[in-house]
Amino acid sequence: MAGNILTKCATRVAVLGIALFFAVDLEAAVSYRKVIMLGEPAPGADPGYVFSTTSYRYQLTINDLGQVAFKGQIHDPDQPRTLLGIWSEGSGSLAEVVLEGDQLPGQISFGGYDPDSHAVVINNSGAVALSSSLDRVSLDDVEGGGIWIDRAGSLRAVAVEGGGFGLPPTDRLDMYSPVLNDLGHMAFMSIMPTFDDSNDEAILLIGPDVLLAQEGDPAPGAGDDVFFGNFLDPFQVNPPNSTFSASTPIVMNNADQAAFFGRLKGTGVDSTNDTGIWFSRHNALTLIARAGDPAPGAEPGVVFSKTGDFNGFYHQGEMTINNAGQIAFEATLTGPGVIPNETGIWLADQDSTELVAREHHPAPGTEPGVVFSFFWSVPQLGGEGTVVFPANVAGPGIDVTNNTGYWYYRNGSLEKIVKERDPVPGMGPGVEFIDIESLAINESDQIIFFASMRGPSVDDLLTRGLWEVGETGSLRPIIKQGDVIDINEDPAIEDLRTISGLSPAGPSNSPGDGQSTYFNSAGQVALSLNFTDGSTGFFVATIPEPGTACLFALSAAWGIHRRRSAC
Repeated sequence: MAGNILTKCATRVAVLGIALFFAVDLEAAVSYRKVIMLGEPAPGADPGYVFSTTSYRYQLTINDLGQVAFKGQIHDPDQPRTLLGIWSEGSGSLAEVVLEGDQLPGQISFGGYDPDSHAVVINNSGAVALSSSLDRVSLDDVEGGGIWIDRAGSLRAVAVEGGGFGLPPTDRLDMYSPVLNDLGHMAFMSIMPTFDDSNDEAILLIGPDVLLAQEGDPAPGAGDDVFFGNFLDPFQVNPPNSTFSASTPIVMNNADQAAFFGRLKGTGVDSTNDTGIWFSRHNALTLIARAGDPAPGAEPGVVFSKTGDFNGFYHQGEMTINNAGQIAFEATLTGPGVIPNETGIWLADQDSTELVAREHHPAPGTEPGVVFSFFWSVPQLGGEGTVVFPANVAGPGIDVTNNTGYWYYRNGSLEKIVKERDPVPGMGPGVEFIDIESLAINESDQIIFFASMRGPSVDDLLTRGLWEVGETGSLRPIIKQGDVIDINEDPAIEDLRTISGLSPAGPSNSPGDGQSTYFNSAGQVALSLNFTDGSTGFFVATIPEPGTACLFALSAAWGIHRRRSAC
């Protein structure tokens, strides 16, 4: 049997003329599970309504069981009206959670969903947290918003602007990304109308019903007579009269440990030291970093800063936390020898903080003289403490075609993952990576990214793929354009389609911080796939473990990836 298998592999290799092969377990081809195909009937909707094939940006999030939840759009082909809604597999099969126009008590109906301002999160119990605008049918037709949780088809209001549903009133909620952990607890920022402007903002943890921090409270670690100011950055909120802020000021893990950004006011506070990051454990707060404090790993006299249009903690409210209680964040610096607006990335816990990477310092894996020039996204943090981040570089030999890369920091060592125009493993001379994007890490510190290729042996159908990073930094191709998959889950019915485009189906937030992500700890990826016949669908793809039973070629076909298929 083994001889026959190897003979089949060798025959295919000879036909395709490939020079390099990858070891893949015989039974470990990528497996796919269809979630939806655009144009198919939408569960829970009126007859005739199908998932729209318009440009609406669907966003999927996945839990560790492989269940997904997503925002989507439906329409009836015979009617001009479209509706926005949320669907979830948390109850065991795909079901509608809520649809635009659904009626709620008090002459209120669900409004629409902005893909960029209303996130959906599903936890490992299948509970779904969501935010939505609301339409209040009244004389002035006031619109507000709310945060909700769905458990097995039972939708409950957590907080609603303007009150109602038996909840205390609130003037404004930070609903950009509801935070939900596996305990079913949620965290968010609220502005409370029963207080004045000096103390009306609060960070709330709902489940144990804890007020973590409130504007006007003493700020732990900041000194006597220093108090919390507001928790939202005026540089990063939407224009006046907008309901929603542009960032979430808190992240929370499965132990109810949280990290949040805050501003300060009081004795000795000025524009150089009025921001910080706090860590909450058992509801006790620890100051992790503050503008004006020495920056760990930097030269004497170099401190965290707040300069110009930067807020000191550059991606404020977008730090990340893992289930071990570690926090990754980015901050700007000032002091001797520091270039204006220079930033760095740090890894911290409640006891210590260490420097991960710093702008204008050498970028590992590049030529001498090449340095980090810009960290352009929030660092991500794996469950075992690995930090991954994208960066731009500058220096000898660097231009706009090769100035973007990914790096990881693990056990005190910073290493390059990939950079534009790096050689693609196994593809021969002249084939390079281009357009790298969508870096992600899961709870097991497994790392993936999407990238395109170009070069003399690459044709138009085979330019984009999904890659996995091995423990030693080696790169392994997983999926790419040109792969053929069977989208029918009935083993007796074959429906083969060729992938013409692929992308992550949702955001790539860190695992364990209560936010949505497209990559789970089981190595499953929520994908958007386009096919050569013009169809589009959303799938869960399971990345196989590396093995050695059969050789797959990185080639013009790069393998037919069907369920349980091999050479």
